[in-house]
Amino acid sequence: MLAQQDDSVIIACITYLINSTGGFPTIAPGALAYSKLEAFLLGFADRLQGHVGAEGSRRAASTMRQGDLRKVAK
Repeated sequence: MLAQQDDSVIIACITYLINSTGGFPTIAPGALAYSKLEAFLLGFADRLQGHVGAEGSRRAASTMRQGDLRKVAK
C-alpha cells in the first residue's frame, strides 16, 4: 500500500472510493475470503491483460503508420 493504514483520512478516502465505485456496502478486496479473492484477482488480471493487449495493438498500428509515412516521405 502506498500509505499507512492507520491514517484515518486515508482510510476514509479508500472506503469512499470503494463504496462509490462498487455501491454501498462494498467489501474491500483485502477483506474478501480467499475463495472470493482468487476470483477477484483473476478478473483483475483478465482486465489488465485486455488493456495491455489493446495498448499493444494500438502501438503496433501506430508504428506501422509511422513506417508508411516514412516511406511516403522518401
